[in-house]
Amino acid sequence: MKIRYFVVLAVLLTVFFGFANNTKALSVQELQTQIQALMTQIAQLQAQLKQQQNQGTGAWCYNFTKNLRIGDIGTGDVDSLRKILQKEGILSSDVNPYEDDFSEQLASVVSEFQEKYADEILKPSGLKRGTGYVGPATRKKLNALYGCSVACTMDAKQCSDGSYVSRTGPKCEFAKCPETITVREQVKCIFNNSITEQKCYSADSGGSRFSCSGINTCVMDVFGAKGEKIEWKSSCGGLTSTKIDGENEYANFNCSTISQCRVDSDCPQIYCFTTPCPVNKCIEGKCISSSTTNKPPVISGVSGPTTLNVGQTGTWTITASDPENGILSYSVNWGDISTSPSVSISARTQTTTFTYTYYSVGVYKVGFDVYDNAGNATQSIITVNVGNSTATNCGKLIYFCSNDSPFCNYSTNLAVDNYAQNSGCVEVVKHILPKVLDLSTDSLALQYKVQAVPTFLFIDKNGCYDTILKASARTTENIIKDIANFQCPSAQPSITCTDSDGGENYFVKGVLNQKHGPLGINTDTCFTRTAGSTEARQLYSCIGGNNCYVYELYCNSTNDVNFKEINCPNGCENGLCK
Repeated sequence: MKIRYFVVLAVLLTVFFGFANNTKALSVQELQTQIQALMTQIAQLQAQLKQQQNQGTGAWCYNFTKNLRIGDIGTGDVDSLRKILQKEGILSSDVNPYEDDFSEQLASVVSEFQEKYADEILKPSGLKRGTGYVGPATRKKLNALYGCSVACTMDAKQCSDGSYVSRTGPKCEFAKCPETITVREQVKCIFNNSITEQKCYSADSGGSRFSCSGINTCVMDVFGAKGEKIEWKSSCGGLTSTKIDGENEYANFNCSTISQCRVDSDCPQIYCFTTPCPVNKCIEGKCISSSTTNKPPVISGVSGPTTLNVGQTGTWTITASDPENGILSYSVNWGDISTSPSVSISARTQTTTFTYTYYSVGVYKVGFDVYDNAGNATQSIITVNVGNSTATNCGKLIYFCSNDSPFCNYSTNLAVDNYAQNSGCVEVVKHILPKVLDLSTDSLALQYKVQAVPTFLFIDKNGCYDTILKASARTTENIIKDIANFQCPSAQPSITCTDSDGGENYFVKGVLNQKHGPLGINTDTCFTRTAGSTEARQLYSCIGGNNCYVYELYCNSTNDVNFKEINCPNGCENGLCK
């Protein structure tokens, strides 16, 4: 037995060292192929070794694959069950182990076996006594004690995160891959020395997975398993890689050591777009020898705020120069690319200032890219921490709206909710009325002379108030801006309210000289309302009855417009009851 064991071991060692001595000049693919072949050989040798060991010791084994019960006859399972029960010392050796039926006597002995190993067979099912039935739990224990082991092949499967798993378990199935965590980030590809459009793409899929195009740069959204490495290629050549970790990454490519050509009236001999200039290159209308190496811009300083409040505008200054004294272009990525586009300008000045306002809390990486006219780029990144807003004006924001107004929609309410979360020293109040007509009797609307919805009313800490937004500008950003820029309106001369019909005169059409009523009109108007409904329909006339009304406007004692709804049983025409 020992001789056979050492023979197999020697074969394994010979295969291994013979493989190791031939790996120096092999490619990755060839190495992987040989590894798989070696693992298969090892599995075969292990199976042979197991067979040799069993033959040497005379070991007996049997695998139970189906359930057994009283009455089963003529199966190898019953014979093997009797043999095992005798080996366990439960079934008498005097009994013929090869009787071909599953008798009640055998079931009784099986119950003893089950109770002997109760913790593994009975207890998981809540049983205390054996049943005599050979089910899955009993078969599992029988196979664990006397089963024939199976040597799994040694091949491996690669998981999405780059790790490998092997075959395991009784069925030699591949083990489960580690759970992957999907992470999203952005990758910015930079094409140095390029003045024509280039493509950046993931190398593993030829661009079908991730890709973007641009002249100097392009940005794409990338997602995958955390820790996954992605290799990038560009249409102008080059290979680089990034790692998915939730942080925005850069992929740099040097498209050419010589600037690509372009049409220029001062350099007529240069006339190509996509290939490097064979002799000369053109910079600002001047022919420059291709032997002259263009140097990238130099950033000598970047300054800007390290902390900002939501809604607070920050100013960043970048100082840069071009060794060839050419025109520089600046591109800024504010870190919230998904909602804020980058900006680009061209100027000879070497100091440039940018301003920007963030409307969400977070830590942002501000990336400055400076390009010369040959397409060379230099980058600098600084970080700004944006916290809760501190309004330059403190006070109260009241949002007037009504349930029956089509303008009081979900997006408007959402903008108010978003602002309330980062409103600083501004108290946010929603004042929602059941219907528009309630404005004429609502005490808060009357106090601040609110005559239409939706209305955003701001009251500063000194009690000064005014509306701050129009119906077309209901966004979180505009709320912040308008409150920050709020100024108390100057006192206006008092205007006396006049009504052409002398007041509450339902039989004469009146016209007011100043403020419109809650329905947006300043003249007496006929309307109808369906029974049981609060919806009013403005008309030139109605024939009468319980649903025919005049909307009567008049001047009240506080010099404001007020109104009443007066039923016109005989009809209404042109703003007066008949």
